[in-house]
Amino acid sequence: MNLLSAKLRWSNEPVEIVPQSVHGNLRLTDPAGTIRIKDALHARVRGEYVRVVYPYFSEEPALPEEGGRLGLWAMQQALPELDPNDMRIIDILRQTFFSPQTTVLQGNEELIFRENYRSLIGEWERLKQE
Repeated sequence: MNLLSAKLRWSNEPVEIVPQSVHGNLRLTDPAGTIRIKDALHARVRGEYVRVVYPYFSEEPALPEEGGRLGLWAMQQALPELDPNDMRIIDILRQTFFSPQTTVLQGNEELIFRENYRSLIGEWERLKQE
């Protein structure tokens, strides 16, 4: 849990896991689809503030900065009832994290997300034909 924020890495602040599943859906119309944010970790730090953490566990590839930024955007869209500044994505295997403070959104995330999603759908369709 010491990756929830840079300060936590230095100080080993006490972290309490909140027994509340954090989940939501990002519904897209063009292209049509639903992106599910499921089972993100909900943690309270020092009893003062919360973090909503989505872990990335893939061995390859490492989560690039753009992937962290798009993931944060998707979390913010799917979880509108939560404070976007409390959201984090952690690449567990490389011990790197992305937050709105360190990975600032540029305003083009929706466009890039939709383009990537459209590309994945195209690749899926192509693979089904083989």
